[in-house]
This record gives sequence, C-alpha cells and structure tokens, in this order.
Amino acid sequence: MSAQTRKEHRQVRRAAELRRAEAQRELHRFGRETRRAGKTSLILVRARLAELSARSLTKLAARLRGPS
Repeated sequence: MSAQTRKEHRQVRRAAELRRAEAQRELHRFGRETRRAGKTSLILVRARLAELSARSLTKLAARLRGPS
C-alpha cells in the first residue's frame, strides 16, 4: 500500500470514527432527554393523583360529618 493510499485510508477511517462518536453522543443525549421527560411525566401524574386523593378525602370527611 502506498503512502498516499495509507493517508487516504486513515482520513476515511478517522471521518468514520468521528461520525460514530457523534452518533453515540446523539444517542446518549436522546436517552437522557427521554428519561428526563419520563421522570417529569411521572412527577406530574403523581402530583395529580395526590391532588385527586386529597379532594376525595375532603369530600368523604364532609359526608361523614353530615349536614351542618
């Protein structure tokens, strides 16, 4: 293999390695964003459930107290 061919091969390989590294970073970033969005959704769902539970308990307590 000539020096020119080796140089071209290194350049092509390096470009491929850079594209692969960029793809891995992008995949990692996407995974982080997905997990973060999932956690945010879970937090909102839990907050909503807690709110609904509190309303239900308030209504139940009012019914148990009877008419004022």
